[in-house]
Amino acid sequence: MNINLPAFLYVAIGLSFIYLILSLLASEIQELFADWHESRAKQLKQSIYILLGGSGNLSDFGGEPTKESTKSLKDKLIELYKQDKKKAWELTKELYENSLIASISTFSLGLDEKAPKSKYGPSYIPSETFAIALVEILKEV
Repeated sequence: MNINLPAFLYVAIGLSFIYLILSLLASEIQELFADWHESRAKQLKQSIYILLGGSGNLSDFGGEPTKESTKSLKDKLIELYKQDKKKAWELTKELYENSLIASISTFSLGLDEKAPKSKYGPSYIPSETFAIALVEILKEV
């Protein structure tokens, strides 16, 4: 078995190059598809909503429930959960209306004026920008 070493290296380098090109192409197609469907922006907004939302705390109701108070406790928890969901949604809306976050999308920056405005907002928010915007909103409350 006499293998020509340079030919073997050429084949290995060629296959690596083809694999690199195809993986970059697949990645770009996936990015275009995600951008077109705004899936990242939608998931980011949902994640921020979940992060800011809560479901209530049993300690707010005086500790362990008794059998008689179980139904009223359940009703109180459901009402508190609904209030928390509403507060979380309002906080999420305020966060996305903040000038720091509203200026991130390509439409608001004027980079692509023909593109329709995203209904979900930016697909990525830098951590510093998110923290500053959240602190600004929480200071107002």
